[in-house]
Amino acid sequence: MFDDITKYDSSTSGKTLQFRVSGTVAGATVTLYADGNATGTATATSATTLVKTDGASKLTDGVRSFTARQTTTDGAESADSPALTVTIDTVAPALPEAPDLASASDSGASATDNITNIKTPTFTVGGTSYYRLTGNGYPLANSFLHSGSRTVDALNDGLHAIAAVAIDLAGNESPIGPATNVKIDTAVQPPRLPDLRSTDDTGVSDTDNVTRLPDARVDIDADEAGTVRVYVDGAERSLPIAAAGTASATLTGPPAWVSRNVSTNAIPVWKVDNAEWRRQNRPDQRRVRRQDHRQPGQRRRDVSNPGPARSRTARTRSTPPLKTWRATGRRDRAAVRAHRHEAAACRRAKR
Repeated sequence: MFDDITKYDSSTSGKTLQFRVSGTVAGATVTLYADGNATGTATATSATTLVKTDGASKLTDGVRSFTARQTTTDGAESADSPALTVTIDTVAPALPEAPDLASASDSGASATDNITNIKTPTFTVGGTSYYRLTGNGYPLANSFLHSGSRTVDALNDGLHAIAAVAIDLAGNESPIGPATNVKIDTAVQPPRLPDLRSTDDTGVSDTDNVTRLPDARVDIDADEAGTVRVYVDGAERSLPIAAAGTASATLTGPPAWVSRNVSTNAIPVWKVDNAEWRRQNRPDQRRVRRQDHRQPGQRRRDVSNPGPARSRTARTRSTPPLKTWRATGRRDRAAVRAHRHEAAACRRAKR
């Protein structure tokens, strides 16, 4: 498509305009006129002749009318050709706006922080219809004259100052406009090891990560913005971090596993040992009093005062043999000692 708009004004040899004139005769002299003033000549060699301006007569900005005539070798001169109107525009356009990273290309926790793991991001530029993009002051490949959104070739990891140069229909370019800093980050930066708060680290030491608190709090430091995923007993918790700093999580029991947000694997890097808490919260294991195996109605013997020895005739009941009591295994030591004392007293009474 030809719009006949140009930034060349024939002021120098590098800014000449070239025209194709048809219907010429070989050997004829073809003269180019701008608004009726001769501005260039050429000798025809065929039915079509290329004629350039002389590069010395500057054409002012605006709409100019170009015509051509040919003079044959016998001196006959033709009439003017139909006129071609050309717009001369040598004024650079205004600065464009800073490029905007498309939200679809802004990955991670925020779609507006200009931090992404997409190496071929897409940008839009306001304030101009046509532009080309630059990165850190240099033209970006695959980002030439364009309108609308533009996807650039792959960028390396790191910070890139993405700016635009506005281009008008004549091809004039503005200076480089304001830049947008975009960070390409495809590497996983794990957070530091979580730290159990000293106020929640109970017991003799506030640094041994042994606590009795089931809702102990941990702090996780990260060197960059993003989302830290905390795994507590396999349950995931997402902790957004707007900037480099500290995120906090509350535990519900051991262990706590932590990994970076873009990592696909949860790596166990830290553990709170709640052994003390488990010991204090387990079912009560008090000793259960052993059952008393006395016969119904039988009085408990006072082993501290066995009383006088009874005669064989006065004896109303016999004491079971010691081996029977040993076999049962259901008396504590005091009862066994009392039984031995009673058995000895019984043997003395039989003598």
